[in-house]
Amino acid sequence: MFKVKFKLEKESFVEASLFAYRHHLKGSPKRFLGLIFIAMSQFGVVSLLQTKQSGLLFLSSILLIYWYFLRERIRKKIYEKSFRDGQEFTLVVDESAIEINGVKLNWGDISSVIEFKDGFILQYQRESLFIPNKAFKLEEREKFLSLLRGSSIEIIRES
Repeated sequence: MFKVKFKLEKESFVEASLFAYRHHLKGSPKRFLGLIFIAMSQFGVVSLLQTKQSGLLFLSSILLIYWYFLRERIRKKIYEKSFRDGQEFTLVVDESAIEINGVKLNWGDISSVIEFKDGFILQYQRESLFIPNKAFKLEEREKFLSLLRGSSIEIIRES
């Protein structure tokens, strides 16, 4: 058993939140929406040339601008506003569970763990929890990883 205390920094929180969003989108059918918007814009050009109506082209252009240029910026603003500065977390890890600020999660409650360059994202129920690498000393991080492996939780490594 070991115990670590850490505070999240706004930049790492926002980056982890965007990473989790991109990771979930990567495996989702929603990722194809951009292609649908591109097809709509092509039909909009044809419609404009043949019938002189620009409604579909206008709508699809707005959707394309949102999907490829504004979506992540808007997400980033939402994550920045949801961040509470100065919140301290206490993480207690043992062979049977992980406890975060008094909330106990058995290893079986955690569906998967995403390991990436900035830390770990624990996914349980419909929630995600970011634990930065800075929270651990090297030996604690290795022990945390060995406990994860021993609990048969799926560990997804992303670069």
